[in-house]
Amino acid sequence: NTPTLLNSAYNSSFGWTDEGITSLERQHLVPLTNSNPLEMGFGPEQLNDLNADDALRREVLAAFGSTEITLKIITQALASYTRTLLGADRPFDRSLLWDEQDAMTADAAEGMRLFFSEQLGCSTCHASFNLSGPVSHGGLSSVTAAPVFHVTGVGGSTTAFRAPSLRHVSDTAPYMHDGSLATLDEVLVFYETAAAAALKPFSLRIEERRALRAFLEHL
Repeated sequence: NTPTLLNSAYNSSFGWTDEGITSLERQHLVPLTNSNPLEMGFGPEQLNDLNADDALRREVLAAFGSTEITLKIITQALASYTRTLLGADRPFDRSLLWDEQDAMTADAAEGMRLFFSEQLGCSTCHASFNLSGPVSHGGLSSVTAAPVFHVTGVGGSTTAFRAPSLRHVSDTAPYMHDGSLATLDEVLVFYETAAAAALKPFSLRIEERRALRAFLEHL
């Protein structure tokens, strides 16, 4: 399953398993130029087609000061656009950041307590404001965090995967790297029974699972 692009501007790494892809520019090269497997199939022919478009070249000149469209400029433009895909106006944000007392339902508030509890340990992997683990950002207080990968045992896999952001997670089904879980309820049941070193064993009552799902739907 493709990880969401929402708030990916803050990721410390990209892709599911590759710790070496630490910028959006580098990440965009992967689907553009991959030959094994073939993805976008971008090459010299497509680059020539873009340079034959005079209107596009004028826009590139205005944006990048270049009369030639290069692969570097393409990845810079794609990354610049991707960094605008932000989501930070959910009930979770309004409750936590703006102190809106009624932003979250009682179920969701209880689910948040469970999510951050030692009993479940969800926030061990899904940490930070992005609920994704380590984040990186520039600005006045620049932060560069090393990526963290976890073996969860999904589908019996022993591969370590990056924890994706849970922002808008109710809108991004199916779930897991292989898309094998169709609903959030299936995800919660999986984590109750998953056998992996990074996961704490736990058991949820029906009302607790409902509350945890409500919290996830507020992210």
